[in-house]
Amino acid sequence: MNSINWNDDIKLGIKEIDDQHFQFVNILNNLKTALLEETSKDTIKQLVHTLILYTTTHFRLEEIFFDKFSYEFSTEHKTEHKAFTDKIMKIKNDYFDDKIEITNDIIELFNNMILEHINDSDKKFAEYYFKNK
Repeated sequence: MNSINWNDDIKLGIKEIDDQHFQFVNILNNLKTALLEETSKDTIKQLVHTLILYTTTHFRLEEIFFDKFSYEFSTEHKTEHKAFTDKIMKIKNDYFDDKIEITNDIIELFNNMILEHINDSDKKFAEYYFKNK
């Protein structure tokens, strides 16, 4: 399982959003490190909880940008945010209820989900943003 390396390829050029993406990546990398180091379940729970809170905060910021700039694909992008949030909430709830373990595969799923979202939907918004700001 690889960490996400923060680099220019995943930056949008919108400082507020890039700063939050950077923090998002750090949370995911910290979660991966905690798993590798076999950290306590309480610590893993805290990191998963932080991931959920940060996801909600981050998506709220993006959606404020969508509304401010009348983003034409706002509805579709918000639908992706909801699906992403629902998926990680289900994993969190199952983990907190001892139905599943957070594994490398789940971290890879999170990593892939966030990278795909940034490289597709968020970059489309960034293109729109720079044409319309």
